[in-house]
Order: sequence, then structure tokens, then C-alpha cells
Amino acid sequence: MYSEKFQALGGIYLRAIKALTSALESVKFPEGKWEKVKRTHINSRSSLEAFSFNDGLSGSRNQSRVGKYEEMVWEEADEDWTDVKGFDWFKAYLTTLPHCVSENEIQGLWDELEASLKGESVKVETPIVIVLATKV
Repeated sequence: MYSEKFQALGGIYLRAIKALTSALESVKFPEGKWEKVKRTHINSRSSLEAFSFNDGLSGSRNQSRVGKYEEMVWEEADEDWTDVKGFDWFKAYLTTLPHCVSENEIQGLWDELEASLKGESVKVETPIVIVLATKV
């Protein structure tokens, strides 16, 4: 559902989503203009799939532009990007995303999530990518 909505938005939204779902691998740091490029992936389970919202968007990922001279780091179970959250948090979190889908359109998903959680909270590991580079 989200993938069709983002595709329809086009422009800067789609460009941003493509960059995010590629874990910023679509951001190029040309050799000779940049040095000490370090891409740190946190809580991603050593996969770019952690950055994909769904299959519909991952298919539209920008091509990787990571240079052979760049350092890639994968860190797991980083407690600074881990928390325990409940159903109300998930609903509030949705309001921080671009509003392409109304709550009514996904009410069935909310009902399913609420039933699955049974009033309990769950551990949430947020996948993060940090890219640092020095301009020459």
C-alpha cells in the first residue's frame, strides 16, 4: 500500500525514499574529492533489507554508488538504537511519516498489530546508517 502511495507522490518524496531504502548507498563520494569515507550500518542484521519499507519500494532502490575505497562497518544490537515500545507508540510513530495513507486505509493492519501485541510491549531495533567522509 505504501509503495503505490510513494510512487504516486513522485518528485522529492520518491527520491528521498529511494535513498533511504538503499541505506544511503545511492549517495556517491567520488574518489579524489572525498577520503576516509565510512558507512556504518547499525541494527540492520547485516542486510540492506532492514532499510526497505516493503518489497514494492525495495524494487525501486537507487543503484549502489559505494566506492571500493570506502569502509563498510556493520554493528548489531546497539542499545542506543533499541527500545521497548507498545501499540500506542507505533500509532504515534506513523504520524511522523509522510501522510500518504489514511488511518482508515490501514485500520485492518492496526487491528492485527494490536491483537498480536496483546497489550504487551516489544523490543524495537531501529536500523540506522551513518555516513562520514572528509572532503579533500
